[in-house]
Amino acid sequence: MRRFVMALAVASAFTAAPAAMATTFIPGSPNFMVSGNIFSGPIAATFGNAGVTAANTSTTLQDIFQFIIPQNGVGSGSVTTGTTLAFSANDTDLLSVLVNGTPATKTLSNGGLTETYSISGVPITAGATNQIVVNYLSRGVFSYGGNATFNPVAAVPEPATWAMMLVGLAGIGYALRRKRRYANTPAPRVGYSFA
Repeated sequence: MRRFVMALAVASAFTAAPAAMATTFIPGSPNFMVSGNIFSGPIAATFGNAGVTAANTSTTLQDIFQFIIPQNGVGSGSVTTGTTLAFSANDTDLLSVLVNGTPATKTLSNGGLTETYSISGVPITAGATNQIVVNYLSRGVFSYGGNATFNPVAAVPEPATWAMMLVGLAGIGYALRRKRRYANTPAPRVGYSFA
């Protein structure tokens, strides 16, 4: 019984923990700048955030960058943060980066003082709300920056279009074959008589 009560206390502590503070940004805000033609691509974007949380505390934060593009395509990008002293007040730890639910790959450099998440080839859906979600831990002063690119993909023809194209090619083949058949028969000779 005592173990059950202890397990219940631990479980309730986790469920009572506050959720990450979330902030949503859209294109055109100072934190999410987009350039390029959204109707014909390619598109480039820069995004990020900087600020101050309560000193001497670790705060988990979440930033969501939402966008809608009127064409299908693929996206790539990276998010980076760095510090001069690990676990200091200006050390921001990136916990995860997701693009439309697909996790980015984490790389540490400079002895772990620089964190980079990168991803490529992520499907971007036309007309849907696409998201870049950055989860991070701030110890006071935080900052990170990222960039993303988008390239449209060519539309796949519908089955009726393929059928019309095949019928057209068959018609061209029939016409060429018929022309070749008549090209091999000798032309009739016409004789003229002058009397």
